[in-house]
Amino acid sequence: MRFLRLTLRELFLMLTCAALGCVIAIDRLHSEKLYLHVYGTAVKKDHDPYGPDRNLTNISRDPWVRIASVDVHTNRPFGFVTPNNRWPYIEIRGIVRRNWDRKYNVQVDFNLDDHNLTYFCDEKRVLGLDEIVYIDQYYDCYLLSNNSDPYAALKSALNESPKN
Repeated sequence: MRFLRLTLRELFLMLTCAALGCVIAIDRLHSEKLYLHVYGTAVKKDHDPYGPDRNLTNISRDPWVRIASVDVHTNRPFGFVTPNNRWPYIEIRGIVRRNWDRKYNVQVDFNLDDHNLTYFCDEKRVLGLDEIVYIDQYYDCYLLSNNSDPYAALKSALNESPKN
C-alpha cells in the first residue's frame, strides 16, 4: 500500500499546483468591466448631445468630441457599428485581456470614416488605463478607462500624458 502514501513534500507540491491552477483559471474567467471611448474632431456638431468639453482640445485646438463609448469586458470579444453619414461612420471589433501587471493587451480592428479621412487598422497594443492612443494626431484618438464618463476619462488622460 505504498502507492497511497504521500510524503509531506509531495502533498505540499500537489496542493501548490492545484492552488496555482485555480488562480490561473479564476483570472482567465474573471471579466472586468471597462470602457472604450473614441474621440474625434471632425464630428457632426450635434453628434454627442452631452459634449464636447471645450477645454479638452487637440494640437490644433479643436475640441475632442466623443464619437462612441462602449462597455468592454475583459476576455470577451466586443464590437459596435455606428453609421452616421460619415460624420463619422465607425466600426470597431476587438478583445481586451488583462496582464499580470495591470496593463491590458488590446486587439482592435478599426474602420473609421469621416469627411477628412478613412482609416482601416488592426491594432495590437499593451495599454494602461486612461492612456491615449492617437489614431491620427489631429483628428481621432481612443482610450481604455474604468470611468464611464468619456470626458472625465479624457481629462484624466490628458492631465497624465506628456505635453506636446
